[in-house]
Amino acid sequence: MDKIRILLVEDDPVWQNALAAYLGKQADFCLVHAAANKEEALSIFQRTEVDVVLMDIVLSPGKYDGLDAALDMLRQKPAVKMMMLTSVEDSEVILDAFTAGAVNYIPKTKYEKLPEAIRQAHQNVTVIPEEVASVILGELHRLRQSELQQRITSMEKEILQLLAQGYTRSGIAEYLQVSTNTVRTHIRHIMKKLGATSGQEAAQIAKRKGLF
Repeated sequence: MDKIRILLVEDDPVWQNALAAYLGKQADFCLVHAAANKEEALSIFQRTEVDVVLMDIVLSPGKYDGLDAALDMLRQKPAVKMMMLTSVEDSEVILDAFTAGAVNYIPKTKYEKLPEAIRQAHQNVTVIPEEVASVILGELHRLRQSELQQRITSMEKEILQLLAQGYTRSGIAEYLQVSTNTVRTHIRHIMKKLGATSGQEAAQIAKRKGLF
């Protein structure tokens, strides 16, 4: 059976030695090299066949060199599985890592999950840690909500709020001092945008999505 060829990029010598020893105990792993900085990692990557890269995000003080290195590597060899191994748990950095092409993001405190995560990544199966998944799902929710906020006009939002409060179309028209036909047109547009079959359903959807 062919072993999984791994490149470890870690600037902390204590962590580098510990991880190298830990991964070396896995019969199906081959640690081809352990690099300590971006330049060394890129040089090794260019001349070595690698299946999986374990990339520390912070390779120099105050810099996220690992993200830059990951981008450079994946431009050269898109098929390589890039896994971020880091102590950084900032949500923006996590999202940047996946945007750069990472297939997983393992906190160093969860290093014991590495062997199985590496095998899964190599087999094109990714099980993202719960704390990382919550960040990604939160961002998707934020983007979806932002998209809806942009699609719903201020007038439509006000109509939705009034519908949720139990106002009728004529009541809304009187409250907003517009014609009933104008309200009817707005409600029809709202229903289409939210995929609702009635004004009341649209109001319920909007409230559930946090639009008001």
